[in-house]
Amino acid sequence: MFKLSRTQWPDRFLRRGRADSESGQALVLFAGALVVLCGFVGMSIDFGHVLYTRTDLQKLADAAALAGSQDLPNSTTNATSSANSYAAANGTSTTAITFGSANTTITVT
Repeated sequence: MFKLSRTQWPDRFLRRGRADSESGQALVLFAGALVVLCGFVGMSIDFGHVLYTRTDLQKLADAAALAGSQDLPNSTTNATSSANSYAAANGTSTTAITFGSANTTITVT
């Protein structure tokens, strides 16, 4: 009778059902990388939106300050009114306006 030793069996018969099989590993790694990639894309979109909004608000404050500075140093009341009306016309409802020494500077926040 002919008997096969362990070294004579083909590898496919020896590996069947073992835990060290690596088939499907690429799919799991791809799925994990895809989740991480989607997270980075979402964060970059959120960061871009925050940066855009911040820049837009800065432009609005600068424009309101320029509108109010045309009335300085003569009348802070007219400067406040001009800055508030310009800010309201461009999309904000409340602004904080302060004046510097001798009413020569205006700060809009």
